[in-house]
Amino acid sequence: MKVLICSIVRNAELTIPRWWKQITKIAETYPEIEFSLSVYENDSIDNSKNLLKTVMKDSDKYFTDSFLGLEDINTDFYRSVVDNKRVENLARARNNCFDQVSDLPFMTTLCLLKWMLTLRLAV
Repeated sequence: MKVLICSIVRNAELTIPRWWKQITKIAETYPEIEFSLSVYENDSIDNSKNLLKTVMKDSDKYFTDSFLGLEDINTDFYRSVVDNKRVENLARARNNCFDQVSDLPFMTTLCLLKWMLTLRLAV
């Protein structure tokens, strides 16, 4: 089985270390599953970009394929509010995360919105 972990990130320097520990633990716990990782970050004004670059240096220890997209596109930061523009920004970010791995064969998608973590499964 193949699983793609796809995460979108913005201003998450405080949670990136815990997120990295969790997703690498998943990969270590299930060695029979081939995990890939796609991370898309945009417009962070904290240390998220540098932290992601640092943790992704070790990604080949846990993941068959790994992709990191970093962009500064000057979108507004909405936090957790209901706003159509926020929904558009999140959808575009999610699509960019998937576009990074469009050539990988994954079929099923599961979304866990708390961490903006998406898993795509293939059997």
